[in-house]
This record gives sequence, structure tokens and C-alpha cells, in this order.
Amino acid sequence: MPKRDIVKFEDERSQWIGYRDTVFECDKDKIIEDDSVFSLEELADLCDMKAESRNNHSHVGTHRLLAALLRSVLCREIATDIMLEIAEYGGLDGMVGWGGEPDAYADLGIKPPWNDWKLADKQQLRYDL
Repeated sequence: MPKRDIVKFEDERSQWIGYRDTVFECDKDKIIEDDSVFSLEELADLCDMKAESRNNHSHVGTHRLLAALLRSVLCREIATDIMLEIAEYGGLDGMVGWGGEPDAYADLGIKPPWNDWKLADKQQLRYDL
């Protein structure tokens, strides 16, 4: 599943984030073309709004809960990096292929059969914990 590019938008009233590939033509001039940094809260909200737009109401709010849990267990920087990765996949429901989108199982090293899956322990870690 290809990751999606997240961009920041700005108009005279506010700033918000969204996916570059779903921008309306009338909003293309509102994209801030820089190396925008997204907050943990913005990313969780984006994922929850994406779940709601898929009518997957059971996932609305789960990204905010996950963000709060990750921040309390890890730190804000690592929690934000994890939530950015989830958001690039379209949220947790997007990662499992909800709404007909490709899933992220293969990208994360999860192969069939699903009943006996294991993650490799030899993977390079991004952080020293």
C-alpha cells in the first residue's frame, strides 16, 4: 500500500492538514509548500476524520486514544512519528483496507496465513529506548 503525502493548508482564517491526493482544485493554492511539522493532535484528528469520511464510525476516536496512550507511554516525539506513519497509511482503518483501499499488511511484514503470524525480531529499530 503506498503511503499518502500529508500537507498543511492555510487560508485567511485557519490552518489544517489533509492528503495531497484528495485536494479540491480550488484549495490547491492553499497548500503550504514547506517541510511542515504536524502535531500529534493534528495527525490523530486527521485519521479520525478519515475514518468518519469512510463511515467507519467504530474507528472515530480510536486515533485520539492511541495518540494519548503513545504519548503517555513513550514521549511526544516518538508518538508523533508513529501517528504520522499511521496517518500516511490513511489511519488504522485504512491500514486494514477498510473502504476498498489497499491494506498495509505486506508493508509491515505480515504475511498469510493470519492465524500463525510472527514479526521478525531482527528489524532495525528507529529509536534507542
